[in-house]
Amino acid sequence: MIANKTLFSLGNYGPLGSYLQLPFLALAYLVLFISGKVSSFADMELLLTTQEGYFMFIPRILSALFGTLTILSIYRLSIVLFKNKSAALWSSFFTAVSFNLVHVSHFARSLSPALFFTTLAVLFAVENTQDTKREFKNILFSFVFSAIAFGFHQVMGIVVIFPLIIALRKLHLKDFSKGILIHLFMWFALIIVFNYLSLGGNILQIFRSNNALGVALIRTPDFWLTKNFDQIVSTLILSIKMFWYLILAEGVILGFSIYGFIKAKIITKIRLAFAVFFLISMILSIFVFPPVLRYFLPTIVFVPLFAGVASQRLLNRKNILLALVVILVASFNSLYWNYLMTKEPTFVQMRKWLDKNIPPETPIAATFYRTVGYVPSRNASAPIRKFRPGYYLRAANLIGDNNYPYNVRNILYLESFKKSSKTESLKTGYRVFSMEYIVDAYYSEQDRLINSSNNLELVTHFSATGDNIHTKRIPELFADTINVFPLFVLDRPGPYFDILKVKNDKKH
Repeated sequence: MIANKTLFSLGNYGPLGSYLQLPFLALAYLVLFISGKVSSFADMELLLTTQEGYFMFIPRILSALFGTLTILSIYRLSIVLFKNKSAALWSSFFTAVSFNLVHVSHFARSLSPALFFTTLAVLFAVENTQDTKREFKNILFSFVFSAIAFGFHQVMGIVVIFPLIIALRKLHLKDFSKGILIHLFMWFALIIVFNYLSLGGNILQIFRSNNALGVALIRTPDFWLTKNFDQIVSTLILSIKMFWYLILAEGVILGFSIYGFIKAKIITKIRLAFAVFFLISMILSIFVFPPVLRYFLPTIVFVPLFAGVASQRLLNRKNILLALVVILVASFNSLYWNYLMTKEPTFVQMRKWLDKNIPPETPIAATFYRTVGYVPSRNASAPIRKFRPGYYLRAANLIGDNNYPYNVRNILYLESFKKSSKTESLKTGYRVFSMEYIVDAYYSEQDRLINSSNNLELVTHFSATGDNIHTKRIPELFADTINVFPLFVLDRPGPYFDILKVKNDKKH
């Protein structure tokens, strides 16, 4: 956005996550100038093009901040709903240890702030039922916060269902405009603006599977119409299976939440609003949104709310031992995941070995970019620019020929050829690049490149599972939560890595 001097965030998230970072990025720039890390804007540009993600700590800190604010928001919502401090404390605790919420708060995505404003939208809608003097203002805030949640991540826009149900209780024409029309207009105007800014001006492309972003943002009707019966069934099974991972992730919290929702003494209108919101969110997650749990987060964030009131009813001083068991079981996934995150990842081990043993000018290839992270030199990126002209073009122009600043290597990323297999990508790479080593990343034994090529020699290996290489795909701690379990398989984050030497007689 800064390089192109545009307000369009050009991504599949709302623009507010980008805008929120701007003052912190400016502060970081200032600190780097004052500290002497960079002496000019040219230095800054070189730094950021050769060390992608250098400022990723900023959105990560913001994610943690908004995760904390979400805990406080759930506490306040519980107080307003249940009028019980013990229930509110339990709800806050379950929010703090909910695996999906802990998981998303670690990453540089805009989901954490989106979840916070989602809870605010519901909070003000609920407070509207308690405070009739501020009725107009509460509902207005609820609709505005629903739109702001959408502005961070489009999927959160469905929370507007909740204040809409709360507000649609006035049927008299004289009160109807005050109760809903003004709020709907404000919400709709904000949605149009945020969608316009996030999708490069074309506010309708989110509804097309072949949109300019190249991302299947939602499963549109044509997605289903082009499938045969077997494909439809398998797709639905994959979507429904997502809820099994929800059970694995939340376990006790989810069970307590169902009990709490049934037993809690709340206004019928509020119970109906939650029920409709949950049901529509579930339907959308199965039929419209991609089958990953992060698209069900607008519902997941309220699971701890009702788990808290259930705990208040079921766990008391007479059940201290049971309460301790609940605390430990509910916390296990998040605690163990964080424990694994403290271990040195395999991709860090791999990079340390490369930096120590192979000079940056040595021509090497890698099967994937995401887990390796070096910026290719001008020579290494040139073959890809023949069919993708913008590929690392800015970095190539800044680096020049035969220059290797930190994190730049003479490395060719084979996945860029978009072939059907690693073997085909390797064959294409041989024709345009004289590589001496290959970095192969994989998550299961059958995906090892060395298994399908006779001209490769294993130099060293880095494992996320100790001495074993699993035949089944191992979990990914940094991926969506449906790809994380079972946690106990891993002893550190990251994929498997093989450093392979290309035999001299087979390079060409």
